[in-house]
Amino acid sequence: MTGAKLQALTLKELKKRKFFVVNVMTASTNGVSDILACSPTGRFYALEIKGDGDTLKPLQRYFLNEVNKRGGIAMVIKDLEQLREL
Repeated sequence: MTGAKLQALTLKELKKRKFFVVNVMTASTNGVSDILACSPTGRFYALEIKGDGDTLKPLQRYFLNEVNKRGGIAMVIKDLEQLREL
């Protein structure tokens, strides 16, 4: 599945679950995840979307690690099954 298709499906699923969602198109800091979201219970999520053949860049890995270190939930989404496991 392409990254764009997976991202669209991820956004739709998060909104269905009542998350507050921001689709990051351009950021002032390199490595910021594709989707930033806040769950209905207040948990912060950073989701990096990777379609077939896409790879995680070092700055993206750094951003995800920093979110996790601070108590947020940061992960790479490669398929819909990973999203359902959230």
